[in-house]
Amino acid sequence: MDGCLSGSPDLNEFETLKTELSQLIQKRGRHPLKWCCSRTPTREPQTFPLDKNSEEVTVKTLSLLWGSSTDTFSYKVTVNTNSSFTKRDVLSDIARIYDPLGLLGPFITKAKIFMQQLWLLKIDWHEKLPSDIAEQWKTLITSLPDLELIKIPRFILHNSAASIVLCGFSDASSKAFGANAVCLVEKKESQNGYVQESYEKIREKE
Repeated sequence: MDGCLSGSPDLNEFETLKTELSQLIQKRGRHPLKWCCSRTPTREPQTFPLDKNSEEVTVKTLSLLWGSSTDTFSYKVTVNTNSSFTKRDVLSDIARIYDPLGLLGPFITKAKIFMQQLWLLKIDWHEKLPSDIAEQWKTLITSLPDLELIKIPRFILHNSAASIVLCGFSDASSKAFGANAVCLVEKKESQNGYVQESYEKIREKE
């Protein structure tokens, strides 16, 4: 392990955690080199200074990108620029989009439905897709860069929350079904809801 992701409700507790974690790592013969925090600490030990937050610091964790200054998760995607595709290419493109929190479900569901259509058409792994089918896939994957515009707040709760309600929702169609959980945090003057996690699954053909 060469990295650790954790968090604390306030800076004092974070600095205590940072000190204790540093001591623990040093006991195992390792030397912490870099730290990153979404807020500027009140004190910086000279031995292990935090990365400066004057500019955005991006940390990769679980294939997600965490922005320190905004305290949000985002995605980095790679677009396949090929002019022709095989079924193997399509599956490879889908597998390249790793979404551990299920936040990209609407896009991934469309991609999996497209893959299901290729199976129904009985297209071989190395066979080039028909031009009309390939154009559909090209249109879909060229929208991938739009996923990088998504910014998801890491911290969905609030220290002064009056109440916290967990709501579940599900829906289905002839092609797919899905469900998600919504955490509704009620404050004294406002009410904000944040999607915490979602799960989508392609409905199997009967």
